[in-house]
Amino acid sequence: MGMPHPERAPMILVDRHTLNEYSGREGKDTGSGPATHVQGLCLATVYSSVPSIVRTPGSLLGVSSISTPIVNKRCNVSAVLVLYGLPRLFTGCILAHELMHAWLRMKNITGLNLKVEEGLCQLMAYVWLDRQHGKLSKDALQQRYASYFSYQIRTDISDVYGNGFRDAYEAFEMRGLTAVINDVLSRGRFA
Repeated sequence: MGMPHPERAPMILVDRHTLNEYSGREGKDTGSGPATHVQGLCLATVYSSVPSIVRTPGSLLGVSSISTPIVNKRCNVSAVLVLYGLPRLFTGCILAHELMHAWLRMKNITGLNLKVEEGLCQLMAYVWLDRQHGKLSKDALQQRYASYFSYQIRTDISDVYGNGFRDAYEAFEMRGLTAVINDVLSRGRFA
């Protein structure tokens, strides 16, 4: 979708047990997701620098200066996991969502409001499905699948994923995908 990843993290199809195990390790099993539960996961590690303290003999309490707060973050995406055995379009939709998480991490973006990050990732899944729908003009069944998965994203009732998507989609409709992504990168929100 015109957003190249600077690294190539492996994309791995896994069984339900493995996905749930890694989801628990990452602290992602919060119950705030869609009713279908965890279908994919971006495994990433965030590295941050630690501020240093310089001590000088004879100064007050032995501390002469303190560096600036933590500013250097570096993220490493180790893998993108997707549940094995799902239909092609659903797998692609999950990959689009998880690859948006991976792209954000590779840009060293962390600490976004959960509703903003998940809304943006759902928007990417939705846009990917929309593009697939256009490519499937000769396959009515696959078009119906694409429409169904898009419908699921649009009508999700969860606050984080559903309302997050609707906020992202509203911004997308007004300004386009590039502007929405730039707003999230620079301001941490839509608009």
